[in-house]
Amino acid sequence: MTGSTPYADSAGTPWAGRSFEPTPFPDDDGSAPPAVASALARHGRGEVGQGV
Repeated sequence: MTGSTPYADSAGTPWAGRSFEPTPFPDDDGSAPPAVASALARHGRGEVGQGV
């Protein structure tokens, strides 16, 4: 897929007939808390193992 169009989303699902409800988490910007981001970065560098 090449992205959304006026007629469908990026997966090709038509917009027609769809409805979108407000999110229960309006202030959630999708970012990870600093401690989680740090742990993921350390794990990605191989600095920590599972359960550490």
